[in-house]
Amino acid sequence: MTDGVAGPNPGMSQTPELVALCERDEADPGPDPRFTPLTPAEFDGLTERLLAELGDDDLWVYGYGSLIWNPTYAFVEHRRARCTVGTVRSAWN
Repeated sequence: MTDGVAGPNPGMSQTPELVALCERDEADPGPDPRFTPLTPAEFDGLTERLLAELGDDDLWVYGYGSLIWNPTYAFVEHRRARCTVGTVRSAWN
């Protein structure tokens, strides 16, 4: 911390040796066996239902990660989200 601002530790560098100390193999368990993916027809049906329920209302999508950097749909507007006081923005906990 410098002048009350948190920052990287100047004495610590991410080196291949340090990464090797942290690296570990994790088996990929695959998808949950109870999960059944939607068929294209089921997905289309849910899309139609959502659009019908929306009527003339707007649909807001909160995005993070790749959805921010590479959305796969056209959008009309975007707004930067703000964290509520006392919360932390993080990709993992």
